[in-house]
Amino acid sequence: MSTAQHAKAPTRTTAALGPRYKWIALSNTTLGMLMATINSSIVLIALPDIFKGIGINPLSPDNTSYLLWMMMGFLVVTAVLVVSFGRLGDMYGRVKMYNMGFAIFAISSILLSVTWFDGPNAALWLIGWRVVQGIGGAFLMANSSAILTDAFPANQRGTALGLNAVAAIAGSFLGLVLGGVLAPVDWHLVFIVSAPFGVFGSICICFLGCSYLLEFLCAPQGATVHHQAGIFPTESDPADTENGVEVGQDRQSAEFTDNHRMVGCGACCDA
Repeated sequence: MSTAQHAKAPTRTTAALGPRYKWIALSNTTLGMLMATINSSIVLIALPDIFKGIGINPLSPDNTSYLLWMMMGFLVVTAVLVVSFGRLGDMYGRVKMYNMGFAIFAISSILLSVTWFDGPNAALWLIGWRVVQGIGGAFLMANSSAILTDAFPANQRGTALGLNAVAAIAGSFLGLVLGGVLAPVDWHLVFIVSAPFGVFGSICICFLGCSYLLEFLCAPQGATVHHQAGIFPTESDPADTENGVEVGQDRQSAEFTDNHRMVGCGACCDA
């Protein structure tokens, strides 16, 4: 392989992911942002029902700290950690950090919803897992825009980032609506509503991504990978063949890191 061909490895490897990769990345990151922002506001309007359910008067002088941490814990943790987690994504792979955030968010949502005791212990349990949930939200918020920037070409990047921002803004007021609707029915539903989002993002998208990339990542050197035609247009590398992309030394390029692997695949598609 010539030096010129090797120099183009990052472009060819990203193009080899096919026309559907960027749209799968957009759908997954948009879902993550929607989930994170819904949970940033869903508790605010549900606080009366939550404290009534655990048997605490939040306006009592001894209990005001519980009220403040329930209101602000998620946002404080997310705001403090989002820059640091963005740096971790740069160092160890944005997709890997993003998928970790999905898993943390889903697990903490389930544990919040199964609170079975009352009083101050219940309040501390809820606050603790809301903080953990905020850590998951920070992973999602820190890496979603970076993943989209990697996945989309310059002429479509603004559209992708705009759709991601719309999901973030919509989640802020959808959380208030969901909290007002679900809390009077059962305050546990306020937290369990996030679990399906996390399961869908972590498992369903993983199956889509792994099945799509497995052929490319596991193909023997020199083989040709044939991609199914996508329904969305995409830019192609002129050096690629009409029907496929040769899998050679480009796949071992140092530039082909976790930042270019399918969102949702995690470690199961390592080359």
